[in-house]
Amino acid sequence: MKLNVFSFVVELIWPLLIESIRFATLALTLIGCGKNSTDTVNTKGDSKESLSEEVNKEDNSKNKNDIAFKENETGQRIEEQRISFIYPLNWVKKTVQGQSTYFLDEKGTNVNLVVESMNGLSEEDYNKASDIDVKTNLGVNSIAVREQEFNNKKARVTYFVQKSQWTDIPTYQVTFLNNGKSYIFTISAVKNISDENMKSFENMLNTVEFQR
Repeated sequence: MKLNVFSFVVELIWPLLIESIRFATLALTLIGCGKNSTDTVNTKGDSKESLSEEVNKEDNSKNKNDIAFKENETGQRIEEQRISFIYPLNWVKKTVQGQSTYFLDEKGTNVNLVVESMNGLSEEDYNKASDIDVKTNLGVNSIAVREQEFNNKKARVTYFVQKSQWTDIPTYQVTFLNNGKSYIFTISAVKNISDENMKSFENMLNTVEFQR
């Protein structure tokens, strides 16, 4: 039986994808376990500057042919744990180690959502604990941090690169806080995240709504 291209690519890089998703979610369950760090870079950017523009600055040599799925304007609204969002119909939903994961292209660029309690921590303490645990448990040397608004909702955007034994795994985490809960959207990829995929990710974030 002939294996389709998507299945082949996913199978080929499956260990990396699982590692990437595990890296992106591990720290979210370990809040408050570390010590304060001085390596976090705080850069409060203009909320009008998009994540995709930031990626453009890092990689101006994009290749549109690398994008397997062209972005749709319509999508499906998902609601879970008092948050809802619309993801494009061309994102491929898979379950990886029990985690709902959306694949954006045939290279394995993926998005997932983790919801957790802040355990009574203040926003400042929660953010510090999150950064500490990313560094301690994921072996990350530095984290770039900025604030940005999506759909008129404040979010904290963090960027770091996880080093695996095979390749780099760049990761963006966008965190919304609401009623004592943390909603973390993560996008990660092998080697690089294209500006097209970042734009698609940003469009999805601009559909986020909190449910009563």
